[in-house]
Amino acid sequence: MKNIISSLLMTIVGTFLVALAINLVSLPNELGDGGVTGFTLFLHYTLNFDIPKTAFVLNVIILIIGWKLLSKMTIIYTLLSIAALSFFLKVVQPTPFIPDNQLVAPLVSGVIMGTGLGIVIRGGGSTGGTDILALILNKYAGISVSNALLIFDGVIISLLFFAIGLEKGAISIVGILLYSRILNFWVTGYNPKNALFVISEKHEEIGNEIMDKVKRGVTIFSGYGFYSKAQRQILYVVVSNRQLMAVKKIVHNIDPKAFIAVNDVQQVDGEGFTFLREPEEMTLETDESILNTNG
Repeated sequence: MKNIISSLLMTIVGTFLVALAINLVSLPNELGDGGVTGFTLFLHYTLNFDIPKTAFVLNVIILIIGWKLLSKMTIIYTLLSIAALSFFLKVVQPTPFIPDNQLVAPLVSGVIMGTGLGIVIRGGGSTGGTDILALILNKYAGISVSNALLIFDGVIISLLFFAIGLEKGAISIVGILLYSRILNFWVTGYNPKNALFVISEKHEEIGNEIMDKVKRGVTIFSGYGFYSKAQRQILYVVVSNRQLMAVKKIVHNIDPKAFIAVNDVQQVDGEGFTFLREPEEMTLETDESILNTNG
């Protein structure tokens, strides 16, 4: 019950922020937007369609398309979000924000819009429209939500160029790019780390030194050199940005000829990063060292 209440509150709060971004920034500055909201703005700018009503009708149509492809709880939260969005678009009428510098408007809109969409999706729903299509692509095609939204937004913003002009259309893209990044932050989290692959004849010594000095777990993979035809042991370790140089220094000091590949890792969950081991399994020394080296 607590999770349901939390999801409903997140859906309502997020939807409010989306409506606020539209009425506070997008409409007063004649900016475009992505998704169904962007198409609704296009119809408003060109044919003077009523925004709340148009958004509701279009969102319901797309919701029907995704009815069998999304979970029932997502459908319920989305229905709530669609109704709330139309309601907030109608009643939330803040003093328009029209900055002297035109680039400020899409920045403000992008932050508010991205935060609102992120809260809604983290709550288990969507604001309807292309959010649903993005969730469908994410579920069945493996495309990230933010990238799927960018695809749909690109098509819709192209239409808006004809309605609001090249300059405002280009400025609108800034806001769309910003809110897609913020949305990605909310959906996938932001816990950047570095994954290192180390190939060395002295892998045992290197692994022991990393665990002893950096306090990070090390995994060993068995590999096979295609050219040399020799068996190789590959060390795999994930470290924070601050620990990266320490690990590289350890490897180079032990084996200057070691092969090292470093990959950026956007998010890491699990023991030592998002939670610690159970207290009874940890010594005081290990506990303190992890707390000092995480981050």
